[in-house]
Amino acid sequence: DIFEYFDDEPLASASIGQVHKAKIKGGQNVVVKIQRQEVKELVVRDLSVLKEAVNRTERYLKKQGILNAQDIVRAFERSMLKELDYNNERRNIMRFRKVYKSYEHIFYIPKAYADYSTEKVLVIEFADGCKINEVKKLREWKLDPRKIAENGMEIYLTQIFEFGMFHAD
Repeated sequence: DIFEYFDDEPLASASIGQVHKAKIKGGQNVVVKIQRQEVKELVVRDLSVLKEAVNRTERYLKKQGILNAQDIVRAFERSMLKELDYNNERRNIMRFRKVYKSYEHIFYIPKAYADYSTEKVLVIEFADGCKINEVKKLREWKLDPRKIAENGMEIYLTQIFEFGMFHAD
C-alpha cells in the first residue's frame, strides 16, 4: 500500500535477506531490505547446535588453549540476534547520519525510513553509486579514485578511533 512501484527482481541477495528497489507513494526512490522467511528460526536452531557442540567439546578446547569458548559463542549469539532485527540497523543508520553530519562533503549516508521499517523490513533512501574498484565509472563521474580511497580510510579510522563504532556498509 505504501509503494507506488516495487521491483520483484532483487538488486542484491544475502544469507538472511534480499534488497529490492521501490518507490514510495509521493516519489522517493528507496531500497527495501526484506528478511527471508524462517531465517530467525534457522539461526536460533544453528546457534543451539553450536552451543551444544561447544558444551560437549569444552574440555578438549581448553586443552587446546581456548579457555573462553562459551563466552565466544554467547558474543556470537548476541551479534547474530541483533543482525536479525533490522530495527538495530535502522537505528545505526540514523546514528551514523547524525555522527557524520559534518562529513557530508566526503560521503553520503542514505536516510532510513522508520515509519516503513520493522524488525524484518528495512526501507532506506536509494542512493546510486558504484564499487570502489570501478575506476572507469568513477572517472566518468569526474571523481578521483585516489581521493576516494583517502576519504574511505579517513572514514574507517574515525569510526574506530574517534567515534568507537564500525559500520561495514
